[in-house]
Amino acid sequence: MPRFTIATLLWLTALFATGMGTFEPALGIVLASFVCVLHIVRWSWPTLLQWLFIVGAIATLIALLLPSVGSLPASRRNQSISQMKQLVLALHNYYDTHGSFPPAYSTDVEGAPLHSWRTLILPYVEELPLYKAIHLDEPWDSPANATLVDGLQLFLYKNPRRPARQSLPDETHYLAVVDDEAVFRPGKPVRFQDIADGTSNTIVVIEVASRGVRWYEPRDLNMDEAIDLLTRASDVHHEWVEPGLFASTRYRGDGLYPRCVGFADGRVRSIGFVPTRELARALLTRGGGEEIPEDFDGGVYDLEDAVIGHIIHWRRVLSTALFIGLAIAPLYRRRTASDKATSEEINHDGTTTQSED
Repeated sequence: MPRFTIATLLWLTALFATGMGTFEPALGIVLASFVCVLHIVRWSWPTLLQWLFIVGAIATLIALLLPSVGSLPASRRNQSISQMKQLVLALHNYYDTHGSFPPAYSTDVEGAPLHSWRTLILPYVEELPLYKAIHLDEPWDSPANATLVDGLQLFLYKNPRRPARQSLPDETHYLAVVDDEAVFRPGKPVRFQDIADGTSNTIVVIEVASRGVRWYEPRDLNMDEAIDLLTRASDVHHEWVEPGLFASTRYRGDGLYPRCVGFADGRVRSIGFVPTRELARALLTRGGGEEIPEDFDGGVYDLEDAVIGHIIHWRRVLSTALFIGLAIAPLYRRRTASDKATSEEINHDGTTTQSED
């Protein structure tokens, strides 16, 4: 067993720092600790058992990590669906209290927008204290309201499928469709009897990527923007990046396929893209009288065709190489120590001890 020296302390510091800097901090600590354990046990175990232990431990670690990595997108999509369900449930709870869905935004006496529907449903998403603190008779961006909500993050309005660094802290990724023919009318509430197409056939809220809309801002999607989203016509104007460990992939579009949408009846569905603009409009309007087929989202999204290019993370590649170098450095140190011990088997007269045949 080697002695604990200053060199050992420096090696441990560099190993853990590099691991935490290269990977996520928690994963970096686990990997660095794993390397330390391997070097501790290898000093006393036979070589064959060393390698059996190393191979078995690495295989176990990979088996534990890969399922969690592979299930991460599906887990985030399920979380987004759960948040959308909370939003449409809040809309129905608002309806039970007020006798109608909330307007797209409240207005002053002159008809100017004051506050978004997302602010109006705050009491129904367990944010009643915040709702009471907001000055509802003043514009959303008045000095008093800006001091209160500017930069305030509400996780219910944030899409877990979008990286936090790619959006504003107080941004929302759930936007309504605002139009005189939609459920959310500008400044005017809508009741169930106004939805002639049926609540189960009418989309009210759509999951979007980063668009710079703050949750308290009275701004959403107009009809054309919503149709472009559902039919992928807006893909040419957007691109998204799928982060990777050593390289990220750039895609055309906003990356939300399938996309989460909420219907007026409270149902939430994860859909593909809608093949025609006419069908998309029929899904968004409340009284067009169109017949909606069950497989309205039959468009197929080919992820490979949407690839624009790749971004290699050279810094992480180099830091990973450094981590691997630090991890195997003690092996070289032990070999040199063994060579030194062999060279010290020298007699006082300067001759090397030799074994007899």
